[in-house]
Amino acid sequence: FIVASQPGGIADLTPRLLAPRLREGLGQPIVIENRPGGGIVSGGETVAKAPPDGYTLLSATPQVAIVQSMVKDLSFDPRRDLAPVSLIGVIPNMLLVAPNRQQKTLAELVAFARANPGKLNYSSTGAGTAVHLSAELFKYYAGIDMVHVPFKGAAAAMTALMSGTVDVTVDTLSSSISHIRSGKIRPLAVFSAQRAAPLPEVPTMMESGYKD
Repeated sequence: FIVASQPGGIADLTPRLLAPRLREGLGQPIVIENRPGGGIVSGGETVAKAPPDGYTLLSATPQVAIVQSMVKDLSFDPRRDLAPVSLIGVIPNMLLVAPNRQQKTLAELVAFARANPGKLNYSSTGAGTAVHLSAELFKYYAGIDMVHVPFKGAAAAMTALMSGTVDVTVDTLSSSISHIRSGKIRPLAVFSAQRAAPLPEVPTMMESGYKD
């Protein structure tokens, strides 16, 4: 079971939850292997070029649909070389800030960013990932400038946020909720159409004025 990122993100957590059940159902041992690099490129290439015998799986995020628009001369074609097996879940992204930020709301963050273009930076799990593009869409609609700092996985991006090395990040609800509840990071908005049930107090982007 190939994970195209470092340990800690949703692409890594999901197969680790599934592996025991898959082992029971298939009667086969499941080995989870992390292959970070180039977003989904390294892991996706590994699976695409593996023998087509059903023994190699990819934990795929939306980046499997994004990568062809982001990477020139990609060594594999996700539509041709990968076969979708099952949708595991739909997990919203969250806009999060470091605990030392004075901004308590999305409006306050946008006001600061507009007054200080380029001064804020944000981490992501890698260029071309869904969280990276979520942040870029937010920048576009808010009319602000933040510097992108890409990492190879969610754990590294989150560590940078909690340490104050970066000011903002976008991460999935599943990966970030324990840090939110412990007060190590602060959520400002969720990117889904409705509020997330585990964090009903966090407004959506649409509620915050960004209808698209």
